[in-house]
Formats: sequence, structure tokens, C-alpha cells
Amino acid sequence: MKLRRLFAVLLLTALLMTSAVMPAQAKEYLPSEGSYVFSTEDSLGYLSHAYHLTPTFDSETETAKMTVADPATDPRVLIDFGYTVSADTYKYLVFTYMVPSSVSSAASTGEIFLSAGTTKLPTVGKSVKYTVTKGSMFVSEKFDLSSSSWWTGDINSIRLDVFDNAVVGDVMYVDSVILCKTLAEANAAANERSAAKGGSESTMPADYYCTSYEWEKYTSPFWKGGIVYNEAVYPIKAEDGTASYKLMYTPDRVTGVYDAQFKVKYKEGVDYKVS
Repeated sequence: MKLRRLFAVLLLTALLMTSAVMPAQAKEYLPSEGSYVFSTEDSLGYLSHAYHLTPTFDSETETAKMTVADPATDPRVLIDFGYTVSADTYKYLVFTYMVPSSVSSAASTGEIFLSAGTTKLPTVGKSVKYTVTKGSMFVSEKFDLSSSSWWTGDINSIRLDVFDNAVVGDVMYVDSVILCKTLAEANAAANERSAAKGGSESTMPADYYCTSYEWEKYTSPFWKGGIVYNEAVYPIKAEDGTASYKLMYTPDRVTGVYDAQFKVKYKEGVDYKVS
């Protein structure tokens, strides 16, 4: 990280996709690898058999907007797999979505049915469940399928029951459904998709920042959450007037650079750059 006009002790928070060196470019998610990111209107073509639900493309959030159309249980939509993808290889699922706080209290839980091998259709007992998180932030739910005996063979479909119960007009913005081979990949995908839907500090999840001395964050293992909090940076001025410092790990994104008292936040591209 190269810095200029900056010679105090800095505290830097960085988002790591894994605990090793990160790729310079964002990961490309492919349906042929069990990854569905609904960032274009064409991506809605992967969805079918909508029931009491109307999927549309939301250009503002670049997601699949799922609007409940009828007052019924289990409003749902199906993702048909047009590629050969093995459940024996992909043992983790990452589901990234946003549900506004204005959604009804009835919409409190959801379920994802996974069909593979001899299980051709969504089947009771072959699913994962989640509690709906509401607010203005996108969240990523991670599911470990490695101990599910029924998750084997070629994947046939994934059915999103976005809510178990809902009322007309309830909505969920679905960013992605991503299958991963390892827990590390799942953590990386969850971090990347949340960051992609984040942006400024005011819209990114609070876990991505630490602007006070919070011992829980300071002592949390970064290899579990993918975030290095407030790494101390000691820039040394070179003959050309610039100062540089090599971080412990190469980050996917630097979410903030502050002075040691958290009174000044430095601007990327003005006070520093990551290279």
C-alpha cells in the first residue's frame, strides 16, 4: 500500500477473501460451477416454476426481486441445473439476499430444497432452513451440506422457498445462490458478495468496520471471518517523497484507513492507494 503526506501511525481494516494472497480481480461465478448471480435481467432465465411469487429484475440493486403475489405459504421459485454439477464436489451453499424492514412479520423464516442424485424433485427432509434477516443490508447465509447423506450425485435443482409464510407485497432481493467446494471458498464467496452489495461505510455491514477498541473484533481469528481489523501501518518516507508499507496479507478490499485515535479517516486515491 503506497501512501503520501501520511506519516502517523495508521490503523487499517482489510477484507480478505481467504487467509492467503487474493486474486487481483473479482471472482467470476459460473452456472456450470453451480453459481448463480442474478446481476442481469438475462439471469432470470435460470428461474422457473414460480409459485405465488413474481420474479423480476431490479435494476437499482441488480438482483432478482421476489415479490409475493398471493397470500399463501411457501412462495417459491426453482433453479433448474442445465449443467452437470456434482453434489459430492460442492459441499457448501451460500445464499445472499436482502429483505427490507418493511416486510411483514409473517415473513420470518425460509427454506431451500436441494435435489440431487435419485432425488429428482424437492423433497421434505432434504433442505436447509434459515431465519430471515431484515434491514437495508445484504446478508449471506452459509450452509454446510457435507454431513447430509442425501446430498450426493448430480444436482437436479435448487428450490428457493424465500419465505415459509408471507403476505401479498412482501419482497426479497436475491443476489446469488453459490455452491462451493470448501468452507474457505464459502467464506470467501459470502464476503465477496456482501462486499459487492456494500459500497460506502454507511451501507456496508457493521462487521466490516472497527472504529473503536472492540476487543471481540481485535481477538477474532481472521481466518474464520476473512477480515483483518486495524492492522497498524508505519509508513516510511522514501527519497521520492512517497511512503509505502507491505500488509501482512494481500486484501481483496481495504474498507478503511484511520489515524490511531479514529479521529481522521483517510481517502483512497487521495491520501493512499492500494497496489
